Amino acid sequence: MKVLIGTILLLLPLIIQGQGTMNDFEELANGYFNQGKKIQAAEFYSKAGYAYWNKGNNTQAANVFQKAFDLFSDQGNTFAAVTVGNNLGIIYLDIAKYHDAYTAFSHVLMFAQKTKNNTDIFNALVNLGAIALEMNTYSDAISKTNEALTIAKELNNLKSIAKCYSILAESYEKMGDGNNAYKYFELYSSIDQKIKKQELEEVKEMSAEEVNKAHETKRITEIELKIKKGELKLTQDSLSVSERLAFEREMQVELRNEQLQKKDIQLRYEHQIRRNLIVGIIFVMLFLFALGLLLRQKLRDNRTLKLQKEEITGQRNKLDEQNKKITDSIHYGLRIQQAMLPDLNELERRFEMFLMYRPKDIVSGDFYWFYEATLDDAIFQFVAMVDCTGHGVPGAFMSMIGHRLLAEVVIERKIYQPSQILELININLRKELGQDNKKTMDGMDIALCRLQINNGHYEELVFAGAKRPLLFCSKEDNNLQLIEADHKGIGGFITDETKTFTDVELKIQTGDMIIMYTDGMIDQQNTERKRFGTNRFIAIIHEHQHESMSSIKTALEKAFDLYAEPEEQRDDITILGLKII
Repeated sequence: MKVLIGTILLLLPLIIQGQGTMNDFEELANGYFNQGKKIQAAEFYSKAGYAYWNKGNNTQAANVFQKAFDLFSDQGNTFAAVTVGNNLGIIYLDIAKYHDAYTAFSHVLMFAQKTKNNTDIFNALVNLGAIALEMNTYSDAISKTNEALTIAKELNNLKSIAKCYSILAESYEKMGDGNNAYKYFELYSSIDQKIKKQELEEVKEMSAEEVNKAHETKRITEIELKIKKGELKLTQDSLSVSERLAFEREMQVELRNEQLQKKDIQLRYEHQIRRNLIVGIIFVMLFLFALGLLLRQKLRDNRTLKLQKEEITGQRNKLDEQNKKITDSIHYGLRIQQAMLPDLNELERRFEMFLMYRPKDIVSGDFYWFYEATLDDAIFQFVAMVDCTGHGVPGAFMSMIGHRLLAEVVIERKIYQPSQILELININLRKELGQDNKKTMDGMDIALCRLQINNGHYEELVFAGAKRPLLFCSKEDNNLQLIEADHKGIGGFITDETKTFTDVELKIQTGDMIIMYTDGMIDQQNTERKRFGTNRFIAIIHEHQHESMSSIKTALEKAFDLYAEPEEQRDDITILGLKII
């Protein structure tokens, strides 16, 4: 009973430890990883993988083994990477994930080649060949197996050579190459017979050795029996009666001594058991004491984590509230910005049109502007496309300044010449921002058109641009023309130059089309860091110029989304197309 209790107490720590191994290793690994201790994290991820694997949880085992493999690889621990990579490959083979297994053994091969370990290189190659055979990629299976065969021959390992011949025979058979399949099957059979012959010879040698040992033991035993019989006969013949009595008493003493020795041995054994039991009890008590300390520390840590979590939650709630207030303010700014943009219904009554308006953030640094004025018998229609420095809230503030300056120069001061309008806006913006005294890059790029109507007919278009060009398509010759702007913007860094702008005059009529745009779509990059570009933009418009304005808009949107995905939009995008009706 005492022995049973001692055994249970000794096994108790192992039972307790076994219940949490699988989760504890991974938790420890995660903790080390978060602390930046990647060497310890890799070791415990590996231990967690073995724990999951022993429990039959192959999916989780593969997950943590993969983490261990990545860390060992980053650290340059090639030997550990080979071991963990082999585990990954075996698990993936067990669950029939051949592509994942192939990837795992490919990594093992790479590291094995770095260590120049021929055995590891052979195992990786032969595993890759077998997996390729399962995946029906027979040429790859043959290539990998031939590499493995070369190493097996260098190692002079008949079983490894036979394995290679077996894979090659099966690969050629499934490819329909009967000649090579038969050739390698014959080679496999020949090697297999050699292996079996060697094993048989080894068994025979072992059997002969055992038989010789048995004969020798029997011979020695017979000799000893003969000697003992001879001694017994000599004693019986030579001893007198008194000597026989003395001999009997001596034998009794020896028997008594033997009994005492047995009892002493029994006492020693019981003493050893008692000592082991006491040591076991002390160990269990120490373990329970240590466990109590750990649990106490765990409770303290949990309380600390709870307080930290509550503090973080409180701070996050404050940040969420502040973010909501900021977002609400920006949305309010959006309503203000939208209110200053032209009414699209007014534009649609005058033109066939489309508008592609995509701010990068909630509010935009782009805006478009329309104003109609009458001078004598002529009607002037002003259309502007403005791209302010920045985007989001800073860009939105600049757009409000730009909108006010346009209205001030055109509507209040009645300046109708496009080049002169841009020159005055540049002067006024520099004063507003104090750019004569301090160097800032803030400014805007503008494309400005003035359409002139006489007696109800469109006759002339005057264009002036500050870094923003104009696309003009004439109905008369279907020619799509890019009218370049002056290569200088409104505002900005340059202080010692009075900026002048150039007017471009064009004859226009019903059916002509103009397209004004900011640089948001042109500068958008794809996953290869290449710009969308002006040529691609013009080509899309040229391809669809005979279609409706809404069709041109749809084509531009589809082309942009396809090109940019999944990259984030870089800048505000505004494109305005107007067709004279």
